[in-house]
Amino acid sequence: MKTTSLRPDVAALGIVLDALDQLDDQQRVWVLQTAASRLSLKIDRSALDARSTREDADAKIKPGDAADQSSGEMSAKGFIRSKNPQSDVQRITCLAYYLTKFRNTRYFKTKDLSELNAQADCPKLSNPTVAVNNARKEKYLTPAGEGNKQLTNQGEDLVEALPDQEKVRSLKSKTRVRKKRARNKR
Repeated sequence: MKTTSLRPDVAALGIVLDALDQLDDQQRVWVLQTAASRLSLKIDRSALDARSTREDADAKIKPGDAADQSSGEMSAKGFIRSKNPQSDVQRITCLAYYLTKFRNTRYFKTKDLSELNAQADCPKLSNPTVAVNNARKEKYLTPAGEGNKQLTNQGEDLVEALPDQEKVRSLKSKTRVRKKRARNKR
């Protein structure tokens, strides 16, 4: 009898498939997205959940909206929990990322972020406008006209680095822009 040993990647795949087999679709998507995020891997969301094509990309968020549970996508609460933001700026940026990537809402207002924060069962932001303005100063959000905001590439990088705060600090030091010194006029 010849013993066939599996390659490590095939063996790992077998373990993952066995574990995922016990879960429903929503739980599978959450596990795969969280694992990819923790390993800093970029994956095409449509590959995980082909069923979640949203026709209404600009759908407004309502507290208690069950859309994330019914479509099989990661809930806002699960996403924020997996990212573990350590400040209001990080939380606002995570909420903006969630709207952009999971709700296909490219442009949003501060009110949308506040409503999503409540839907995610996060502690209430003491002053959402200040948190949004601070995220804008850090270059994580940018104005998009008519009072709307938009997530920047730096904002995406921040969220993808979370929950690793050391990685976040590393990103911040790389993206610091030197301020121009005022010239002395004589």
